[in-house]
Amino acid sequence: MNETIMVPLDGSAPAETALPAAVALAHATGRSLLLLGVAVPPTRLSGLGWPQAALVEPVSWWPLELADYEGYLAGVAARLQPSGLPVEILLRQGDPATEILAEVADNPALHTIAMATHGRSGVARTVLGSVAERIIQAAPVPVLLVRSGSPLVAGAPPAYQRILVPLDGSPFAAQALDSATELAERTGATLLLLTVLPPLQTLSFAEAGLRPYWSEAARIAAADSATLALTTTAVRLESQGLAVRTLLRHGSPAAEIVHCATDEAADLIVLATHGRSGLPRLWLGSVALGVVRSATQPVLTMRPATAGRSVVTTASAPAYAH
Repeated sequence: MNETIMVPLDGSAPAETALPAAVALAHATGRSLLLLGVAVPPTRLSGLGWPQAALVEPVSWWPLELADYEGYLAGVAARLQPSGLPVEILLRQGDPATEILAEVADNPALHTIAMATHGRSGVARTVLGSVAERIIQAAPVPVLLVRSGSPLVAGAPPAYQRILVPLDGSPFAAQALDSATELAERTGATLLLLTVLPPLQTLSFAEAGLRPYWSEAARIAAADSATLALTTTAVRLESQGLAVRTLLRHGSPAAEIVHCATDEAADLIVLATHGRSGLPRLWLGSVALGVVRSATQPVLTMRPATAGRSVVTTASAPAYAH
């Protein structure tokens, strides 16, 4: 079964920001692209202006709107032909986040969702900012997010040369590292392994595990432990022929991940959406959205494999669904 990367598009330029990163990922992994449009059916407004149930009979212009949306998707697919990638298009109707997740459930070949973090609103269009957050939290497959307005939108597909992987010692973070390792093996990228130790005063008793982490000596011990874990992981990966660097930082996890990505000129951030807490650990579940909202690099987020499908085909003719 040929695996597919799905790119939700709402007809706006900001939504297309995800295309270069999706193309680069498809080239690196040998996957095809599926361009998904979700048309939001017209709704009846009450006297107070609240949306009511969809009209039983679509208004007269709705078929034209659907045809226009299909034409837009076909046009984007045509623009991608020089990439040499297999590209399909699909149009669904309904709530954008619901339909995106439904396509994941319906399509066993779908491996990754690549989408921009913002789009535009309006009739039959998504608002990708809120949709993106719902997808991150619910999708059982990896989600590649690109911040709208990223320089990538005007340039060629990025070459993945430096991949930043935040680690907190949890099995969830290790799953993200597995996917980053696979991508590095395919592209020759250097893996940047990062652990961030948060300030003592920012930790709750629950996060500190009610253990004596509140002394400077304990903090030094935690840093030594994190350094040893990073070094051990780096040695293992280097034995597989990969280029690896380790980084240890102190501060707010989300902010330090974003700063490190900039300082190290990372092309991609790969992180789990769940981790574990404690002084020597990131709480990845709480920082993932912060990273997505602030990073200028594409961010590949992964939910634990235990929460759903794995987390890490070719047809030339467009496919339509109404």
